[in-house]
Amino acid sequence: MSDIDLKAQSAYLERRIANLELICFGRARRAPAPHQVLSLYVETTRILMGGDLPTDAVDGWCHAFLLLDEVALLDLGRGCEDPTPWVPFLKLLVAFRAQGQVEAVGAAEAHVRELAKNLLAAQGIELVEPDDLLGRPPHVLAGFQGL
Repeated sequence: MSDIDLKAQSAYLERRIANLELICFGRARRAPAPHQVLSLYVETTRILMGGDLPTDAVDGWCHAFLLLDEVALLDLGRGCEDPTPWVPFLKLLVAFRAQGQVEAVGAAEAHVRELAKNLLAAQGIELVEPDDLLGRPPHVLAGFQGL
């Protein structure tokens, strides 16, 4: 098991212990199967590319996003060769929020942002801004010479 895998597992366990009352709205947690996570990713991407925004099913989407963990996203990223597999999920949640579903998406958005930060931290990228999680190019400080 690589160092990134261990850090992802550790972050997952720490968050799960800290947020037991939030996870799955009090229901027993079942980790989604890899094919379910891939289906969620594909459907989210399809919606963002011009599909109808399913505003009548916001709670279901949020529940699905709350089931995700670092391990699932790490596996998804490896399978899809996407270094930022959380971006479509966050973009869909931002779209829901823009449609007035602020209360419904709050916990799911915070959860996915935390997953993204944990995965970036596991890769040694810890100082991130919220916009960095959406896959935008990092802002380089003036005068920075690099390595």
